[in-house]
Amino acid sequence: MNTKRYLPAIAGIALIGLTAFAAVALGDDAGANKNATCLVGTVDCVDADLGGDRLDEAAIEQLEQQARGLLGMNEADLPADVRIGRRGAEQLMLTEDHVLGRMTVSLEDLDDTGYRVVDVTVELPNGTATYDLQAG
Repeated sequence: MNTKRYLPAIAGIALIGLTAFAAVALGDDAGANKNATCLVGTVDCVDADLGGDRLDEAAIEQLEQQARGLLGMNEADLPADVRIGRRGAEQLMLTEDHVLGRMTVSLEDLDDTGYRVVDVTVELPNGTATYDLQAG
């Protein structure tokens, strides 16, 4: 068998594997468009043209305002799509996937009038942001 004939192919395959390994190790999305925006509801911010609303700066600002609007809200008044992550001392089980636009709240009964939202975590394209209820 003449192995010299296969050396360029083997070297090419090794180079492709090394490039893919380096991209993963360095946190680079191989070939991903760094200026791309994510779709609302897309898990792990994987950009695919699935239709739907994209998160531009105005949409991100609107999500942040909605999150702040939940602070202090009574548990009974929460929208159905808001997840409850903690209710008093009880920590609830949640999935650990990243879904853009999803909000998770923590509830406390601070003044014996029922459980209210004390913090909100909203999932954004570059991670999560948490907003806390300010004392006063």
